[in-house]
Amino acid sequence: MKKILIALLCATSCSLAAAECDDTLKKLDPAWKSMESRVKRLVGLSGQRTLLDMAFAQVAVDACPDLAINAKGYRDAFAGLIKGKTQNAAEHRRFEHALMTDFGVYTGLILAESFIDKPAFCRSVDKVKAGKSGPTRFWTAR
Repeated sequence: MKKILIALLCATSCSLAAAECDDTLKKLDPAWKSMESRVKRLVGLSGQRTLLDMAFAQVAVDACPDLAINAKGYRDAFAGLIKGKTQNAAEHRRFEHALMTDFGVYTGLILAESFIDKPAFCRSVDKVKAGKSGPTRFWTAR
């Protein structure tokens, strides 16, 4: 998803020169790589993609017009990520804390990329909306 996000941002006419846009976004690569491996260890590949989709959807709703959060989609996804991962209350709290921390970091990384060129980011959201997959299950039209 991260590489798709960068490609969409740069391909949708970043107001910076294309090379400059790519260089700017590449500065976040170490953070993306660190998070990808961290989240995969926590929830696996499928869970990592889900959490990333959720974070992308959250930033899209905040940054772009005509979108609202699908609260039921979020509740169901978080419940699915947590289900069967913990044995007792203390372990459940630690897991939930780690999951929410990772969600927050993903949201922050995507938010940072969206601020590099907000119009380009919203154009990338429009392309994602047209695909009807990934993050689209976490938002609805206003």
